[in-house]
Amino acid sequence: MTYTSPAFMCFVFGVWLLYAALPKKFRWTALLAASVAFYCICDLLAGIWLVLCTFVTFFGGRLVYGQKKSRIFKKIALAATLASVFGLLSVFKFAAFAAALLPSVLGAFSKGLLLPLGISFYIFQSAGYVIDLYRGKYAPEPNIAKYALFVSFFPQIVQGPIGRYDRLAPQLFSGESPNADSYKYGIQLVLWGLFKKMILADRAAVFVNAVFNAPEAHGGVVGFAAAAFYCIQIYCDFSGGIDISRGAAEGLGISLDKNFEQPLFAVSVQDFWRRWHMTLGSWMRDYLFYPLSLSRRFGKFGRSMRKVFGVRTGKLIPSLIATFIVFFTIGIWHGGAWKYIIFGLWNGVLLTSAMFAEPLFAKMRKALHVTEKSKFWHGFRIVRTLFIVGAGRILTRANNTSEALIMLKNIFVPPEGAYGLKEAFLGFGLSLEDCLVMAGAFALLLFADIIEENGISARRFIERRPPVLQVFLIALALFALIYYGAYREGYINAQFLYGRF
Repeated sequence: MTYTSPAFMCFVFGVWLLYAALPKKFRWTALLAASVAFYCICDLLAGIWLVLCTFVTFFGGRLVYGQKKSRIFKKIALAATLASVFGLLSVFKFAAFAAALLPSVLGAFSKGLLLPLGISFYIFQSAGYVIDLYRGKYAPEPNIAKYALFVSFFPQIVQGPIGRYDRLAPQLFSGESPNADSYKYGIQLVLWGLFKKMILADRAAVFVNAVFNAPEAHGGVVGFAAAAFYCIQIYCDFSGGIDISRGAAEGLGISLDKNFEQPLFAVSVQDFWRRWHMTLGSWMRDYLFYPLSLSRRFGKFGRSMRKVFGVRTGKLIPSLIATFIVFFTIGIWHGGAWKYIIFGLWNGVLLTSAMFAEPLFAKMRKALHVTEKSKFWHGFRIVRTLFIVGAGRILTRANNTSEALIMLKNIFVPPEGAYGLKEAFLGFGLSLEDCLVMAGAFALLLFADIIEENGISARRFIERRPPVLQVFLIALALFALIYYGAYREGYINAQFLYGRF
């Protein structure tokens, strides 16, 4: 039951109706039942890992909370709990990678190990809960069934966003009735998510798959177009899925955290990661970066580095190391393969280098009389960031590291017989109609992101239009999804890229 299937839409609307019809005190139990049913329908056998994670973090959280317990005991309990859940995640993430390194020892073990649905997201969410309890941020949830709902809430379990207990749990348990705006906004978000996934992402996937599956045969404009199309695909696929998740929750009167903030308009790699997968970024910041960079050991190390490299560099080194560790972790979170490790290192090197060299960049801008408010400079930074991010995306999409290097080389040194501009968009499974539909859809996506980037809520923008026009826009969106999406000839209905992370 994928997010784009009619079965999921019927499931969501059924839960909306049931939730509204039930008395307030029974609504959270209905959400729990719906979440369990959804997971069992999608991935019944993997439910054991969800249950195991729920029990381990529920009781682990109770062990790490409390002022009367010794600090050593709490640290041991915290370490054991986190090692258990992240150890489970590592087994699924790195089994195939380890088997490739030691095929005679681990080859048989790795066969048949498929990542359980949403395992990364519910492990990160429940691990954040345990760490917050250790820090005394709030009291542990006494009801294991309510805690199970927090871990398994069905709209977000497939690919996030990663929720925080203190923001999400009160909404889940309160049973507050959704209003007309909740339903309207929920439907708008679901339609927008389906639009991005079915009209843009799945079309781009046709072209991307054709080129990346034969990297040696394509270069020049074709390779460049494939990298650009993949950036469009992953953005629309991931953010589209999040929009569907947020829309499904909104119809219940529950607001999930925003996960994307116009990443196409990022002016630096650091700014891009601030805008991209925001709940993962904030998780890494609060539970990995700050604990490392502000720790006593890092502070002591920084003070010793000041004597060697000077005050500024010495103070910066702990942050540089912590940043590098965070992005190395993000890289290996994407999967157990060298290409993901290199992807993490690529971003870590870019970010730490930029932080270290900022004074030099500032002098260069001053010498060139470049002002931060210059529109040309702002546009240049956006284009530069898109190129840098796109190069990194080639690493994650290519089948392996060697093929990624071939793709990067061929973009600048086209092989013999490379396709021209016309063939860069036709002849790879996309018709002229597909290209025109994608162009129009991408223009609409850019328009929506532009008004959001300028501080205008797309939701409010639509609400200010006459009611007749609002109904027309919804009808137009449904027509586009039916005619150009699910029912077009050869439609793929691809799985979401982050569905099993």
